[in-house]
Amino acid sequence: MYLVSEGEVEELARQLRPSGPLSVASIDVAFDSFDFARTGALLVDRAVALSTPTDERIAGLGTAWRATARGDRRFASLRDQLRDLDHPELHAFVGFSFLPDGPTT
Repeated sequence: MYLVSEGEVEELARQLRPSGPLSVASIDVAFDSFDFARTGALLVDRAVALSTPTDERIAGLGTAWRATARGDRRFASLRDQLRDLDHPELHAFVGFSFLPDGPTT
């Protein structure tokens, strides 16, 4: 039994055709996205899942894009880099240090 249908795989493949520095694909699924993240976590470098206050559940597998920034403008710099990717519906999972120059330990 597969988690997604052949048609859903074809839709993902269509969306992932190269179209710039980042390829993004998204489909709605009939199963819990948290289960998807737990199941796929062993296959990729990272798996992330979140639930919004409106009970929307989103999961991501693997690293599609990575960026780093330092200093007082680090958040603005990353925002601008994400905006430059030109994927307005992109969900980004991020981690950051509260210290401008990163952690010291």
